[in-house]
Amino acid sequence: MLDKATQVANQIIMNSPNAVNSAIKAINYSGGDSKKKCSDIESEYFSKCFDHPDFKKGVNAFLNKQKPNY
Repeated sequence: MLDKATQVANQIIMNSPNAVNSAIKAINYSGGDSKKKCSDIESEYFSKCFDHPDFKKGVNAFLNKQKPNY
C-alpha cells in the first residue's frame, strides 16, 4: 500500500503547486461548519487557478507539447 501511495503522491507533485494547494484547501474545508456548500468552495478555488501564472505556464507547455516545469 505504501508503494501505491508513493506512486500517487509522485503524480500529484507533478502538477501546479497552486492547483494542488487549492485542492487541499477545498478538501480541508469540506469538514467545516460553514453554510457554504462544498461544491461552491471547490468552484471558488478552481476559478482562482485561472488567474495564477501556473495556468499560463501549463497551457503554454501543453500547446508546445512539453511538460510544464513548475
